[in-house]
Amino acid sequence: MHQRYRLPAALAVIAIVLVACSSPSGGPTVGTPAPATPPPATPAPAPSASPTGTPSQPSATGSGESAVAVPGEFTVCVPRNAPLRTGADEQFVVPHPEGDMTVERQRGYTWAGSITATDPRFSGTHYYSWDGDIYTLASGDDGPQVAADGLRIENDEGAWQGSGTSVTLPDGTSAYSPLVLTGEGTYEGLTAVLLWIEGSCFFDFRGIVMEFPDPPVPATTE
Repeated sequence: MHQRYRLPAALAVIAIVLVACSSPSGGPTVGTPAPATPPPATPAPAPSASPTGTPSQPSATGSGESAVAVPGEFTVCVPRNAPLRTGADEQFVVPHPEGDMTVERQRGYTWAGSITATDPRFSGTHYYSWDGDIYTLASGDDGPQVAADGLRIENDEGAWQGSGTSVTLPDGTSAYSPLVLTGEGTYEGLTAVLLWIEGSCFFDFRGIVMEFPDPPVPATTE
């Protein structure tokens, strides 16, 4: 089973060990523990900086204006945060011609803590939610697995909120969508996209913040 889909279990085991050492951390217990690891990617380069040494700070412009916001790249570090809300686990059987499959459904798990970024607009308080469906084939082998991630970042200037999805096929092939965050408050009008990367933090992201067009509706006629 792909490690990412055991995130609540992995954090639960970490919590048990760290509590014994008087250091809070971790998450709920579900299934066999495995370390939660973001999907591999190429490490991020150093963020662009202004002559003063601070990351570039693009400004938002309205969709009716001719000017656009200057894109700004950054990296994000999420340490191992503490559980905020314990979710619920369900197991049930799905009929299948080749043998019934078992589904482990995990809902409502949320963690909270600090987040830091090379762009200060993405530093502050971090809230992360994870829901997943884990299928096991009648043979006992791993079946398809899907998950949805929710992310919110808050600070004194505003907030960012968004989500992403991921899927793992029975042969181990995985795909992770970026986390797309919409700005609120001072950041209204901007969109940030976070890409999972390898790093020294519990979660590491490489991101870009800029204006994005609204999703188009495909034309069905000429």
